[in-house]
Formats: sequence, structure tokens, C-alpha cells
Amino acid sequence: MMPTLESWWPALVLAVLLVVDAGMSVRPPRFIRDCLTGVGFPRPWWWVLIVVKTLAAVGLVAGLWFPGVALAVGCGVVAYFYCAAAAHVRARFFGQAFWLNCLGMLVVSIVVTATIALHWWPSCGMNAARPINNAVPTRATRDGWMRLADDVSVPGTPGGSPRPTRAG
Repeated sequence: MMPTLESWWPALVLAVLLVVDAGMSVRPPRFIRDCLTGVGFPRPWWWVLIVVKTLAAVGLVAGLWFPGVALAVGCGVVAYFYCAAAAHVRARFFGQAFWLNCLGMLVVSIVVTATIALHWWPSCGMNAARPINNAVPTRATRDGWMRLADDVSVPGTPGGSPRPTRAG
């Protein structure tokens, strides 16, 4: 089942941005080289960023069919750009790359992940309004007490529990 247009396009936009970012990182332009060098990220590890961004984009696209995957990947992308921002702050490297690229992508990823959560969370079967343990049905009585239904047996009490619990 494909989600509606309102819910899938933000994830697809973030996926495209990540693919473009990963593509530019293959042969990084000067501003990316300056950024990675400025925060002290070791050059032999630059390839890892390409892999992470590519896998995140693939995960967001897979999330069009598996909403839980999109939500998990969105949280991972937020964590990635949060760590990037923390690296900039730690290195005191506050150039245009920090304000536009790093914080910009952090904000975009937060908005997209929030959109995924708001639109797709109900389809994941997670309903906050549903009680966690609704396996034991109860019925209200006139005196305000809740009693277990007659056909329910509670372990250790044959034929159900004679003890009432106060309705709350």
C-alpha cells in the first residue's frame, strides 16, 4: 500500500538530498573538504559518510512501503546531523558550511522525521489511545466496580476472578 502524497513526498525529498550529498562527497568540492577538515574528521574515513548517506536514502525509499523503516531511518538521519553539528561546535568551526549545510540539513531531517511520525505512525499499528493490556475484558456494574467478564479465566483462579477492581 502506497501512502498518500501528503505523507511520502517529504521522505522522498530528504532521500534525494542525501543522494546528492553522497554524490558530491565522492569527489568533494572545496566547501565539503574544508568542512570535514575543519571539524577534524579524518580523511581515510570520508568514504563512510558516503555509505551512511546512501543507505539512509535507500532506507527512506524503502520506508514508502515499510513505514517503520522510514521512521527509524529518519531518526538515524537526525542523529547523524546532530552529531555533525556537535562536531562543528566542538571544533569551533562556524563557517557557512555549519549554518547552511549542517544546521539546514538538521532542520530538514527533523521536519521530515516529524512528518513521517505524524502521518505513518498510526499505520504501524501503534495507537497511543489503545490500552497496552486489553487482553482481559471487563464489564462495569452499577456500584462502579469493574468485574472480569464471566468467560475469562485468570491464571491461578479457576473460572475467573471473584475479586472486583475499582473502576477508575
